[in-house]
Amino acid sequence: MGCYCLQFLAIGNIPAKLPETYDCLKSIYLSINFGDLNETLVLLCFLQGSPNLHELVIEDFWEAQGHLDCSMNHLRVVRMTGISGAQLELQFINFLLANSPVLEILSVTPKTGKKVEKIKMLEEFLSFRRASASAEIVIQTSED
Repeated sequence: MGCYCLQFLAIGNIPAKLPETYDCLKSIYLSINFGDLNETLVLLCFLQGSPNLHELVIEDFWEAQGHLDCSMNHLRVVRMTGISGAQLELQFINFLLANSPVLEILSVTPKTGKKVEKIKMLEEFLSFRRASASAEIVIQTSED
């Protein structure tokens, strides 16, 4: 779901929970403006209603961590692109690692043209608590 989909869904009243779950949803690509709290709340509501999600691909990042209490019990692969290392992005990555017990790979690609220190970012990620002991963290760069 890209472009203005989450922005459209963020207009009006945002439910605390979706009226139904998306049990068959296994993989999704989302483009989101995490600077917009309503879009973030729509994303969190959507994640909560997708209990069998295996793969989540997100472009951009986060602030509303305290609004969701859920475990992503089936999420195995997360690929994130356009990451600048901003605090909101790091909070979302921390949330994913802490709530994904079967996560296998967290792949992060820094924002093009943005000088991001790969080692500093990796050190930050390694300090986060992980629900999955086997989760591999990979930081991609244009040189990789």
